[in-house]
Amino acid sequence: MAKKIASGTYTVKAAKQTFKSVEKTITINDGDTTSVELDMSEGLASVVIKTDPQSDIYIDNEKRGTGEWQGYLSEGTHHIEARKDNHKTTYKIAEVTQNKDYEFVIDNPEPICGSIDINTDPFDADIYIDGQHIGQTPRVINDLLIGNHELKLQKQGCATLTKTITIKEGETTA
Repeated sequence: MAKKIASGTYTVKAAKQTFKSVEKTITINDGDTTSVELDMSEGLASVVIKTDPQSDIYIDNEKRGTGEWQGYLSEGTHHIEARKDNHKTTYKIAEVTQNKDYEFVIDNPEPICGSIDINTDPFDADIYIDGQHIGQTPRVINDLLIGNHELKLQKQGCATLTKTITIKEGETTA
């Protein structure tokens, strides 16, 4: 389709889903008809990314899904991450070429843990963390995810104690 536009330099860009975008700079002169040809080859790769079902998948710092994502990526290098609260992010650098199919498996994010050392007087109180029975006092519980947890201590004939505890990475909370 011919359209009259003023003389000057213009950048023409063509984009279509699943094709590689193309740009070309052209100069228009008064009284001339300028024809522009843009070669749009398919420019995307079909990609499947898998990780832990509760982990969020980020591609180039943009959230794309949880557990598994399938879609198209442009040719080039992409930073793919698996993120999960209270866990260390895992990632992979993905090099993709247009018109090819890829499947990437990202390692599950690693838990970030701390410990708690629980002593009571009298001892042998039942310990519940986040509603789960863990054992009896005195007790050191290792590999507890960082963050806030509900601690409940119960012993027959004694008042029940319920409180929120904060577990920090590499530390033992008393």
